[in-house]
Amino acid sequence: ANFIGLLVAREQVDEDDYHLGTIYVTSETHNCISKGAKMAGLRKRSLREVPVDSDRRVNLAALEKALIEDRRAGLKPFLVVATAGTTNTGTVDDLEAISEVCRKHQVWFHVDGAYGAAFVLTERGRTTLSVLEKSDSVTIDFHKSFFLPFATGLLLTRYPQKLHGAFSADPAPFMPEESSQNVNFHSFTPELSRTFYGARIWFPLQLCGVKKWREALDTRLDWTQIFSQRLEAMADIGMELIMKPDLTIVVFRYRGIRPLSIVKSHEGHLNVLNDRLLRFINERGNVYISPTTIDGGQFVLRICILNIRLTWELLEMALKDIEDGAVELSKL
Repeated sequence: ANFIGLLVAREQVDEDDYHLGTIYVTSETHNCISKGAKMAGLRKRSLREVPVDSDRRVNLAALEKALIEDRRAGLKPFLVVATAGTTNTGTVDDLEAISEVCRKHQVWFHVDGAYGAAFVLTERGRTTLSVLEKSDSVTIDFHKSFFLPFATGLLLTRYPQKLHGAFSADPAPFMPEESSQNVNFHSFTPELSRTFYGARIWFPLQLCGVKKWREALDTRLDWTQIFSQRLEAMADIGMELIMKPDLTIVVFRYRGIRPLSIVKSHEGHLNVLNDRLLRFINERGNVYISPTTIDGGQFVLRICILNIRLTWELLEMALKDIEDGAVELSKL
Protein backbone atom coordinates (compact mmCIF):
# COMPACT_ATOMS: atom_id res chain seq x y z
CA ALA A 1 0.00 0.00 0.00
CA ASN A 2 2.85 2.41 0.77
CA PHE A 3 4.42 1.57 -2.59
CA ILE A 4 1.17 2.47 -4.34
CA GLY A 5 1.03 5.71 -2.36
CA LEU A 6 4.55 6.58 -3.50
CA LEU A 7 3.65 5.99 -7.15
CA VAL A 8 0.50 8.08 -6.87
CA ALA A 9 2.44 10.95 -5.27
CA ARG A 10 4.95 10.83 -8.11
CA GLU A 11 2.16 11.81 -10.51
CA GLN A 12 2.91 15.40 -9.49
CA VAL A 13 6.25 15.17 -11.31
CA ASP A 14 6.58 15.17 -15.08
CA GLU A 15 7.94 11.79 -16.15
CA ASP A 16 10.92 13.49 -17.80
CA ASP A 17 11.82 14.86 -14.35
CA TYR A 18 11.47 11.65 -12.35
CA HIS A 19 15.23 11.64 -11.76
CA LEU A 20 14.87 15.01 -10.00
CA GLY A 21 12.09 13.88 -7.66
CA THR A 22 12.82 13.81 -3.92
CA ILE A 23 11.14 12.01 -1.04
CA TYR A 24 11.45 13.04 2.63
CA VAL A 25 11.70 10.41 5.35
CA THR A 26 13.39 9.96 8.74
CA SER A 27 15.46 7.26 10.40
CA GLU A 28 12.17 6.03 11.89
CA THR A 29 10.38 5.62 8.55
CA HIS A 30 9.67 2.01 7.60
CA ASN A 31 12.15 0.69 5.06
CA CYS A 32 9.32 -0.21 2.68
CA ILE A 33 9.53 3.41 1.51
CA SER A 34 13.19 3.14 0.50
CA LYS A 35 12.48 -0.23 -1.09
CA GLY A 36 9.47 1.23 -2.90
CA ALA A 37 11.59 4.10 -4.22
CA LYS A 38 14.09 1.61 -5.58
CA MET A 39 11.32 -0.44 -7.20
CA ALA A 40 9.96 2.76 -8.74
CA GLY A 41 13.32 3.36 -10.44
CA LEU A 42 14.27 6.33 -8.27
CA ARG A 43 17.89 6.88 -7.40
CA LYS A 44 19.17 6.44 -3.87
CA ARG A 45 19.87 10.17 -3.71
CA SER A 46 16.13 10.78 -4.21
CA LEU A 47 15.61 9.89 -0.54
CA ARG A 48 16.22 12.69 1.93
CA GLU A 49 16.58 11.54 5.55
CA VAL A 50 15.32 14.35 7.77
CA PRO A 51 16.53 14.37 11.40
CA VAL A 52 14.15 13.56 14.23
CA ASP A 53 13.70 15.59 17.38
CA SER A 54 14.21 14.43 20.97
CA ASP A 55 10.79 12.72 20.87
CA ARG A 56 11.81 10.79 17.72
CA ARG A 57 9.35 12.75 15.57
CA VAL A 58 10.07 14.56 12.32
CA ASN A 59 12.15 17.67 12.97
CA LEU A 60 9.89 20.26 11.37
CA ALA A 61 12.51 22.98 10.96
CA ALA A 62 14.88 20.53 9.26
CA LEU A 63 12.08 19.30 6.98
CA GLU A 64 11.17 22.77 5.83
CA LYS A 65 14.83 23.70 5.31
CA ALA A 66 15.39 20.60 3.16
CA LEU A 67 12.34 21.35 1.01
CA ILE A 68 13.46 24.92 0.39
CA GLU A 69 17.09 24.04 -0.35
CA ASP A 70 16.23 21.16 -2.68
CA ARG A 71 13.79 23.25 -4.69
CA ARG A 72 16.38 26.01 -5.03
CA ALA A 73 18.83 23.39 -6.29
CA GLY A 74 16.46 22.51 -9.10
CA LEU A 75 15.12 19.30 -7.59
CA LYS A 76 11.44 18.33 -7.49
CA PRO A 77 10.24 17.59 -3.94
CA PHE A 78 7.07 15.55 -4.34
CA LEU A 79 6.50 13.44 -1.20
CA VAL A 80 6.79 13.75 2.57
CA VAL A 81 6.19 10.53 4.50
CA ALA A 82 4.97 10.86 8.07
CA THR A 83 4.27 7.90 10.34
CA ALA A 84 1.29 7.22 12.57
CA GLY A 85 2.95 4.68 14.84
CA THR A 86 6.55 3.87 13.97
CA THR A 87 7.67 0.24 14.03
CA ASN A 88 10.57 0.95 16.38
CA THR A 89 8.82 2.85 19.16
CA GLY A 90 5.18 3.37 18.12
CA THR A 91 5.76 7.12 17.88
CA VAL A 92 3.19 9.25 16.06
CA ASP A 93 4.65 12.17 14.12
CA ASP A 94 3.20 15.66 14.53
CA LEU A 95 0.77 15.15 11.68
CA GLU A 96 -0.92 18.52 12.01
CA ALA A 97 2.32 20.46 11.72
CA ILE A 98 3.63 18.30 8.88
CA SER A 99 0.39 18.77 6.94
CA GLU A 100 0.85 22.54 7.20
CA VAL A 101 4.44 22.34 5.92
CA CYS A 102 3.33 20.17 3.00
CA ARG A 103 0.48 22.48 2.12
CA LYS A 104 2.79 25.50 2.28
CA HIS A 105 5.34 23.90 -0.05
CA GLN A 106 2.81 22.05 -2.24
CA VAL A 107 4.19 18.60 -1.53
CA TRP A 108 2.17 15.39 -1.27
CA PHE A 109 1.52 14.48 2.39
CA HIS A 110 1.45 10.71 2.88
CA VAL A 111 0.89 9.04 6.25
CA ASP A 112 2.10 5.52 6.87
CA GLY A 113 -0.63 4.41 9.24
CA ALA A 114 -0.08 0.70 8.66
CA TYR A 115 0.03 0.03 12.40
CA GLY A 116 -1.40 3.11 14.05
CA ALA A 117 -4.17 4.56 11.88
CA ALA A 118 -6.74 2.09 13.23
CA PHE A 119 -6.59 3.78 16.64
CA VAL A 120 -8.51 6.71 15.19
CA LEU A 121 -11.56 4.59 16.04
CA THR A 122 -10.90 5.23 19.74
CA GLU A 123 -11.49 8.46 21.60
CA ARG A 124 -7.85 8.62 22.72
CA GLY A 125 -6.61 7.88 19.24
CA ARG A 126 -8.74 10.60 17.67
CA THR A 127 -6.94 13.18 19.79
CA THR A 128 -3.71 12.36 17.99
CA LEU A 129 -4.92 11.01 14.66
CA SER A 130 -7.92 13.13 13.65
CA VAL A 131 -5.63 15.10 11.32
CA LEU A 132 -5.35 11.99 9.12
CA GLU A 133 -8.18 13.52 7.10
CA LYS A 134 -5.77 16.26 5.99
CA SER A 135 -3.38 13.79 4.38
CA ASP A 136 -3.27 13.30 0.63
CA SER A 137 -2.99 9.57 1.20
CA VAL A 138 -2.81 7.16 4.13
CA THR A 139 -2.09 3.46 4.39
CA ILE A 140 -3.74 1.04 6.80
CA ASP A 141 -2.79 -2.59 7.30
CA PHE A 142 -5.92 -4.42 8.38
CA HIS A 143 -3.77 -7.43 9.24
CA LYS A 144 -2.22 -5.38 12.06
CA SER A 145 -4.50 -3.31 14.26
CA PHE A 146 -7.71 -4.69 12.77
CA PHE A 147 -6.56 -8.27 13.51
CA LEU A 148 -7.41 -9.61 10.03
CA PRO A 149 -5.51 -12.18 7.93
CA PHE A 150 -2.30 -11.23 6.18
CA ALA A 151 -2.04 -9.43 3.80
CA THR A 152 -4.88 -6.94 3.87
CA GLY A 153 -3.44 -3.52 3.13
CA LEU A 154 -5.36 -0.41 2.13
CA LEU A 155 -4.47 2.93 0.57
CA LEU A 156 -6.88 5.81 0.94
CA THR A 157 -6.44 8.96 -1.13
CA ARG A 158 -8.48 12.07 -1.68
CA TYR A 159 -7.37 12.16 -5.33
CA PRO A 160 -8.71 9.06 -7.13
CA GLN A 161 -7.91 10.63 -10.48
CA LYS A 162 -4.19 10.59 -9.58
CA LEU A 163 -4.51 6.96 -8.53
CA HIS A 164 -6.02 6.24 -11.93
CA GLY A 165 -3.28 8.24 -13.65
CA ALA A 166 -0.55 6.24 -11.94
CA PHE A 167 -1.79 2.84 -13.12
CA SER A 168 -4.05 3.23 -16.15
CA ALA A 169 -2.77 2.02 -19.51
CA ASP A 170 -4.14 1.73 -23.01
CA PRO A 171 -6.82 -0.95 -22.79
CA ALA A 172 -6.57 -4.18 -24.69
CA PRO A 173 -8.88 -4.20 -27.74
CA PHE A 174 -11.09 -6.89 -26.19
CA MET A 175 -11.63 -4.88 -22.95
CA PRO A 176 -14.79 -2.78 -22.60
CA GLU A 177 -14.35 0.97 -22.43
CA GLU A 178 -14.16 2.43 -18.94
CA SER A 179 -17.06 4.51 -17.62
CA SER A 180 -18.67 5.42 -14.33
CA GLN A 181 -20.71 2.23 -14.63
CA ASN A 182 -17.81 0.08 -15.83
CA VAL A 183 -14.74 0.53 -13.63
CA ASN A 184 -11.61 -1.40 -14.58
CA PHE A 185 -9.93 -1.92 -11.25
CA HIS A 186 -6.60 -2.76 -12.88
CA SER A 187 -6.44 0.98 -13.67
CA PHE A 188 -6.17 1.70 -9.92
CA THR A 189 -3.53 -0.84 -8.91
CA PRO A 190 -0.33 -2.45 -10.23
CA GLU A 191 -2.16 -5.78 -10.42
CA LEU A 192 -4.03 -6.89 -13.50
CA SER A 193 -5.66 -9.87 -11.82
CA ARG A 194 -6.48 -9.60 -8.16
CA THR A 195 -8.38 -11.34 -5.41
CA PHE A 196 -11.38 -9.81 -3.65
CA TYR A 197 -9.43 -8.13 -0.84
CA GLY A 198 -12.39 -6.04 0.21
CA ALA A 199 -14.37 -9.09 1.32
CA ARG A 200 -11.86 -9.68 4.11
CA ILE A 201 -12.76 -6.28 5.56
CA TRP A 202 -16.45 -6.15 4.65
CA PHE A 203 -17.40 -9.51 6.18
CA PRO A 204 -16.02 -8.98 9.74
CA LEU A 205 -17.30 -5.41 9.66
CA GLN A 206 -20.80 -6.69 8.90
CA LEU A 207 -20.47 -9.53 11.39
CA CYS A 208 -19.00 -7.65 14.36
CA GLY A 209 -19.42 -3.96 13.62
CA VAL A 210 -16.96 -1.15 14.35
CA LYS A 211 -17.77 -1.30 18.07
CA LYS A 212 -15.92 -4.61 18.57
CA TRP A 213 -12.78 -3.26 16.93
CA ARG A 214 -12.97 -0.06 18.98
CA GLU A 215 -13.35 -2.01 22.21
CA ALA A 216 -10.40 -4.28 21.38
CA LEU A 217 -8.15 -1.30 20.61
CA ASP A 218 -9.28 0.57 23.73
CA THR A 219 -8.48 -2.47 25.85
CA ARG A 220 -4.97 -2.62 24.41
CA LEU A 221 -4.44 1.08 25.08
CA ASP A 222 -5.50 0.44 28.70
CA TRP A 223 -3.15 -2.52 29.01
CA THR A 224 -0.29 -0.47 27.57
CA GLN A 225 -0.78 2.27 30.14
CA ILE A 226 -0.83 -0.22 33.02
CA PHE A 227 2.14 -2.15 31.64
CA SER A 228 4.17 1.07 31.33
CA GLN A 229 3.31 2.11 34.87
CA ARG A 230 4.35 -1.27 36.21
CA LEU A 231 7.68 -1.00 34.37
CA GLU A 232 8.27 2.47 35.82
CA ALA A 233 7.66 0.99 39.27
CA MET A 234 10.63 -1.34 38.67
CA ALA A 235 13.12 1.54 38.69
CA ASP A 236 14.49 0.34 42.03
CA ILE A 237 15.67 -2.89 40.38
CA GLY A 238 17.18 -1.05 37.42
CA MET A 239 14.42 -0.96 34.79
CA GLU A 240 13.86 2.17 32.68
CA LEU A 241 10.89 3.13 30.54
CA ILE A 242 12.48 4.84 27.52
CA MET A 243 9.44 6.93 26.58
CA LYS A 244 5.74 7.25 27.25
CA PRO A 245 3.97 5.18 24.59
CA ASP A 246 1.88 7.03 22.01
CA LEU A 247 -0.04 3.86 21.13
CA THR A 248 0.67 0.27 22.21
CA ILE A 249 4.41 -0.23 21.73
CA VAL A 250 6.39 -0.07 24.97
CA VAL A 251 10.15 0.49 24.79
CA PHE A 252 12.30 -0.16 27.85
CA ARG A 253 15.69 -1.37 29.03
CA TYR A 254 17.73 -2.41 32.01
CA ARG A 255 19.91 0.52 33.07
CA GLY A 256 21.28 -0.93 36.30
CA ILE A 257 20.91 0.23 39.87
CA ARG A 258 23.93 2.54 39.81
CA PRO A 259 23.48 6.33 39.38
CA LEU A 260 22.41 7.23 35.83
CA SER A 261 25.41 9.54 35.35
CA ILE A 262 27.73 6.55 35.80
CA VAL A 263 25.68 4.19 33.66
CA LYS A 264 25.63 6.54 30.67
CA SER A 265 29.39 6.18 30.33
CA HIS A 266 28.97 2.43 29.86
CA GLU A 267 26.44 2.17 27.03
CA GLY A 268 28.27 -0.75 25.45
CA HIS A 269 28.09 -2.68 28.71
CA LEU A 270 24.38 -1.83 29.03
CA ASN A 271 23.76 -3.16 25.53
CA VAL A 272 25.31 -6.49 26.57
CA LEU A 273 23.18 -6.61 29.72
CA ASN A 274 19.98 -5.90 27.82
CA ASP A 275 20.79 -8.62 25.32
CA ARG A 276 21.13 -10.98 28.27
CA LEU A 277 17.78 -9.80 29.63
CA LEU A 278 16.15 -10.39 26.26
CA ARG A 279 17.48 -13.95 26.08
CA PHE A 280 16.49 -14.61 29.71
CA ILE A 281 12.87 -13.61 28.97
CA ASN A 282 12.51 -15.34 25.61
CA GLU A 283 14.19 -18.57 26.71
CA ARG A 284 11.59 -18.98 29.43
CA GLY A 285 9.08 -19.43 26.62
CA ASN A 286 6.18 -17.58 28.23
CA VAL A 287 6.29 -14.54 25.97
CA TYR A 288 8.41 -13.27 23.10
CA ILE A 289 9.91 -9.78 23.30
CA SER A 290 11.79 -8.21 20.40
CA PRO A 291 14.80 -5.89 20.51
CA THR A 292 15.54 -2.73 18.59
CA THR A 293 18.17 0.00 18.56
CA ILE A 294 17.53 3.72 19.04
CA ASP A 295 19.58 6.88 19.26
CA GLY A 296 22.43 5.58 17.16
CA GLY A 297 22.99 2.21 18.78
CA GLN A 298 21.26 1.97 22.16
CA PHE A 299 20.02 -1.62 22.46
CA VAL A 300 16.52 -1.66 23.97
CA LEU A 301 13.62 -4.04 24.37
CA ARG A 302 10.14 -3.52 22.95
CA ILE A 303 6.79 -5.16 23.32
CA CYS A 304 3.81 -4.53 21.05
CA ILE A 305 0.55 -4.96 22.95
CA LEU A 306 -1.76 -5.73 20.06
CA ASN A 307 -2.36 -9.36 19.12
CA ILE A 308 -6.02 -10.38 19.17
CA ARG A 309 -5.16 -13.48 21.26
CA LEU A 310 -3.28 -11.45 23.85
CA THR A 311 -4.58 -11.54 27.43
CA TRP A 312 -3.66 -9.55 30.52
CA GLU A 313 -2.50 -12.81 32.10
CA LEU A 314 0.20 -13.07 29.43
CA LEU A 315 1.27 -9.50 30.10
CA GLU A 316 1.48 -10.26 33.82
CA MET A 317 3.72 -13.17 32.87
CA ALA A 318 5.89 -10.83 30.81
CA LEU A 319 6.20 -8.39 33.72
CA LYS A 320 7.19 -11.22 36.06
CA ASP A 321 9.84 -12.44 33.59
CA ILE A 322 11.19 -8.89 33.18
CA GLU A 323 11.34 -8.44 36.94
CA ASP A 324 13.08 -11.78 37.49
CA GLY A 325 15.55 -10.99 34.72
CA ALA A 326 16.37 -7.59 36.18
CA VAL A 327 16.97 -9.13 39.61
CA GLU A 328 19.37 -11.66 38.06
CA LEU A 329 21.26 -8.90 36.22
CA SER A 330 21.61 -6.88 39.41
CA LYS A 331 23.64 -9.74 40.88
CA LEU A 332 26.32 -9.45 38.19
